[in-house]
Amino acid sequence: MAVTTVPKGIQSVMKNTSIELKSVDWFVPHSANLRMIKSICEKSGFPIERTLYSLVNYGNTSAASMALSFDIAVREGKIKNGNTILLYGFDGGLAQAGLLIEWTI
Repeated sequence: MAVTTVPKGIQSVMKNTSIELKSVDWFVPHSANLRMIKSICEKSGFPIERTLYSLVNYGNTSAASMALSFDIAVREGKIKNGNTILLYGFDGGLAQAGLLIEWTI
């Protein structure tokens, strides 16, 4: 379900902004599993190289996965002031939501 609906959700988020997906610096999806993340990136046209996930070291941490991935990237200096970041969460219960932010700290 997520592999087909999340790319459509990403398109919907981007339609409501004046920013193109290629201008997004980082994508932070829910870290369910790497196969799913790669498929979502492929179908949405977002490079996996600019996708942040925590599951390699921590597994699927459920609701904490996006915050954990984001925190790791900030601590590692990947996310920089002025970066545009697309966060997208989803779960097995058909709920999903996306958010586009500009990091200004």
